[in-house]
Amino acid sequence: MINQPNKKNSRSSRSTIIVIIGISVFGLYVLYQVIPKRILLWPLAKIVNTLLYGLLFVLNFPVRLWMILLILAIRISYLQLRTRRRERKERELNKDIEFLSYKKDVLINWLWTWDYMLNPLTNDYRLADLRPLCKQDETPLVKNGDHGYICPHCKTSYGDKLNGEFPEPEDRELIVPLIERNIRKIMNN
Repeated sequence: MINQPNKKNSRSSRSTIIVIIGISVFGLYVLYQVIPKRILLWPLAKIVNTLLYGLLFVLNFPVRLWMILLILAIRISYLQLRTRRRERKERELNKDIEFLSYKKDVLINWLWTWDYMLNPLTNDYRLADLRPLCKQDETPLVKNGDHGYICPHCKTSYGDKLNGEFPEPEDRELIVPLIERNIRKIMNN
């Protein structure tokens, strides 16, 4: 509950205002006496006078409860809007780099893995280090001469060049667009 101002408080504020006015008038009188050229002091006196009246207006302005509540409501609304806008921007940024967790998939009957490399000039990501994996233990496969690939961990052999079962360089060129298509799907969801 807000207390109504009593007469004692209003008297003390009036006496404070009178003292401030008195000190200001006395100060201006002293300035006029010290510096004989009153033309130089006139703009200064006008500025001091304007500041004094502005201060008195602010100090004597009656504050109502509805004004305080309105100012608080505006401030809270502004902070909520700013927070929502910041969260929306963060979600958009996170959505843009959400695809970076997509690093493995089965494409053209082979399990593939890859990394991403950031180009600092264009601030774009590109695929890097595309390689096939063993379907049993997901170990990167090693080329076994002209006889396909072999898993260094489980020693499983994959493909034979004569049967066309292991990925050729042309297959890798086909896989990159498939990966890029899947990345676009992730970003559009």
